[in-house]
Amino acid sequence: MPLSVLLDDLAEELSYPRIYCGDMRRFTRKKPPTYSEIVKSELRRYDHRGAAPQKILYSHQKNLHKLLLSSIQICLRNKIPTDSSLTAQQVQDQQCLRKLIYKNQAYKFMKTIKCSPAHWENEKNRVCAQIR
Repeated sequence: MPLSVLLDDLAEELSYPRIYCGDMRRFTRKKPPTYSEIVKSELRRYDHRGAAPQKILYSHQKNLHKLLLSSIQICLRNKIPTDSSLTAQQVQDQQCLRKLIYKNQAYKFMKTIKCSPAHWENEKNRVCAQIR
């Protein structure tokens, strides 16, 4: 059964043998680093092996997918203003999705993604609050 790139920890090491030389990443601290911390560390290394354009784009795309996945999971756990949680049947129903989009609740999960309408709305509100 195929495993998602987001869930497979060895996908990156196996996809880029020139960078990782067939070795797994090793971390010395107790708390494991986040994916974005790992990518930043690889880009800032002295030998710049991780700074290949394909690797940068791959890492950015994977980081975006991880952010979206976590935001969607959080939004689905939160309740809708009608005091009923969102069920799988409601997500599959086109009418319910249209209603969520019409009420602008379907875009809330994109607040963490830069250049999305929800993100810029958040930034606009933050700047306007600073001006006041």
